[in-house]
Amino acid sequence: MKFHILCELSFIVFLPAQLCNYCKKEKFPLDKEQILYIGSTIKRLRTEQKLSQEDLAGLTGYSREYISKVEQNHIDPSLGAGTASIAKALGLKTWELVKIAEENTHLEEK
Repeated sequence: MKFHILCELSFIVFLPAQLCNYCKKEKFPLDKEQILYIGSTIKRLRTEQKLSQEDLAGLTGYSREYISKVEQNHIDPSLGAGTASIAKALGLKTWELVKIAEENTHLEEK
C-alpha cells in the first residue's frame, strides 16, 4: 500500500519524499509514534486555548466525535485535510503542528 500526502498549500497529492514545487517542502508520512503525539498535541493546544471539542469541531467543519477520535488516536488524520483544518483552527500551519508534536515526542523520550 502506498501512502499519499496532500500538500496543505498547493492541495496536490504526493508520494512520500516528493518535493512540492509550490511550497518547496519535501512530503513524507508520519510514523506511528508521531501520529500518537499529534492527537495528544491537538488536545493540549485545544485546552490551552480554552476550546472545547465542540468549539474545535465548529471551527473545522468536523464533528465533535471526529475531534475526540483524533485526540485519542483512534483516527489518523495524517497530513491531509483533517490535520490542516485542525492546525488552522488552532492558529497553526500543518508543519508547525507536526513540529510541536515531534518536540513532544522527544520530551517524552527523555
